[in-house]
Amino acid sequence: MYGAFPDSLDENNNLAMWYWTKIIFLVLVGAVLVWLLYEVITFPHVWNLRTENPTTTSMIEYRLSEAKSEGREPKKFMIWTPIEQISPNLQRAVLAGEDTRFFEHHGFDWDAIQNAWDEAVKEGEKEAKEEGDYDPDDWIADAEFQTRCVDHNTAVGKEPVPFRRP
Repeated sequence: MYGAFPDSLDENNNLAMWYWTKIIFLVLVGAVLVWLLYEVITFPHVWNLRTENPTTTSMIEYRLSEAKSEGREPKKFMIWTPIEQISPNLQRAVLAGEDTRFFEHHGFDWDAIQNAWDEAVKEGEKEAKEEGDYDPDDWIADAEFQTRCVDHNTAVGKEPVPFRRP
């Protein structure tokens, strides 16, 4: 009689564990499905561009708003030409105009990314100087302190040291 009691508890615990495991799994699967549905609904439908010309582009909208802000009458004039009728040299020129190193890199222009980073750092320094919050050595001191902490924790550990070298 006493031996049957713990088995029923184990059985109840196993059932509860599997119940909650299923619930968590179904919630995660549901979340992934909702996310995928959201992506499908909000993703631009580029397959329409095979058969239909776009009515506008972000560049056209930018130029129209630019003309309106300058008080000029905005004009939108488009003539669509099949890509087969456009010279391959012109196609490459358009790509080169967008990204001059397009044919040299494989998706990521690391030099352009580095230049953008450097420009952002300079802009941040300029803003910090204007706000009076610029100390070029501040980050160096923080980095040196963190390096010393990592060195100490790696060599000694985090336990207190009973003695120190002078």
